[in-house]
Amino acid sequence: MCLTTTMGLQCPTLLHHAAILGLITLLCHETLEQEHCGCMEKYPPSSVNLSVSQQTTTIIDIVNGRAEFHCDVSMKSSYTDNPIVYWYKHCPNSFTGKTVFSGKSASVEYINRANQTVHEIQEHSNLRRRRFTLEIFQLNVNDSGDYFCVIKIRTRHGAYAGCGGGTRLEVFETLELEHCVCMEITPPSSVNLSVSQPTTTTTAIVNGRAEFHCDVSMKSSYTDNHIVDIADDPIVYWYKHCPNSFTRKTVFSGKSASEEYINRANQTVHEIQEHSNLRRRRFTLEIFQLNLNDSGDYFCVIKIRTSQGTYADCGGGTRLEVVDQFTEETTTISSSNIKDKASTFKPTPISPFLVFIGFILGLAGVIALISIFRGLLLIIKNWKLDPYHKNQAAINTPRTCPAFQMSSEEGIYSDVIMRPRMSR
Repeated sequence: MCLTTTMGLQCPTLLHHAAILGLITLLCHETLEQEHCGCMEKYPPSSVNLSVSQQTTTIIDIVNGRAEFHCDVSMKSSYTDNPIVYWYKHCPNSFTGKTVFSGKSASVEYINRANQTVHEIQEHSNLRRRRFTLEIFQLNVNDSGDYFCVIKIRTRHGAYAGCGGGTRLEVFETLELEHCVCMEITPPSSVNLSVSQPTTTTTAIVNGRAEFHCDVSMKSSYTDNHIVDIADDPIVYWYKHCPNSFTRKTVFSGKSASEEYINRANQTVHEIQEHSNLRRRRFTLEIFQLNLNDSGDYFCVIKIRTSQGTYADCGGGTRLEVVDQFTEETTTISSSNIKDKASTFKPTPISPFLVFIGFILGLAGVIALISIFRGLLLIIKNWKLDPYHKNQAAINTPRTCPAFQMSSEEGIYSDVIMRPRMSR
């Protein structure tokens, strides 16, 4: 029996007892990884034909999210109809292992937030295949770790078990682009598949339009003692949020949009370069009539089929931020929206008669302003009076020649001065 532990302080003591008993092999590691975990159960003979497979990938999610773990079990149906399934967090053969689900009930720590479902996948002859799915809700950061399934069966020859390879879960407070990893099976180097996606942030306005680009290059055929053809049309999937998270949403798959994005999402393909047997294409996803809920990270996943199997690769993700155009914070919009507005703008034609009328009215207005200005200058000039006559300014007196007026005034004053004073 193999026993693995990370309790470094207890290793010398346990190793001493293991050496004395000669029954236990102890392995101590600084950190416990999936490859360190071995199945400590008694594996059944080949006649039972028990097979247990579990996706050995990393899945991510956010706090208060949801995670799923799958365990596929195939065996001869004549041995047992109801195998018992155990789910463990951390290695099943480690002292740090925690029971998450056993049989039909969750452990105390996971009660009311863990559930298991069973689906019949295939039943061929006497070979039965089932998928056991563990669901954990209301995730928290402490739920991060490796989860293993252990299948136990009973036969007339005894009790046996098989173990899955483990699935890693990482829970984050917020999900960033760097947390996302591709969980697909990448092709061998001979296929030379390369997927690139700009890891930038695109800003658009409500009811606007956004574009996402995914460049794919691959060999149309390759030689390895024989020619293997790759499908001419790789299948492209577009996801909102990380492809390896349970919060992801399918936006576009193959040649059709999902139900949520129907009639407002489209994909186009452009041939960029074809050199020898290397073919390069650009897949462009367009989303129209944007709303605030469309904000998020968008990823492309390219899947191809070869004679050796099905492979895939993922883009790095492009972030979209949709903002309300009426908020003060909105100072920029995407270049695509600018192009759309420029292409759809059509000036209204103006009648030549209206242009002529506008010109005449403008000229008449200028002439009227000049006349009013000249009249004001004349009034100011003519009514600028001598200080002695300020009191007479309001009296409408006939205007006389200045010379005649001066002589008249002198006559009046001289007459007053020279007139002899009369005595009684």
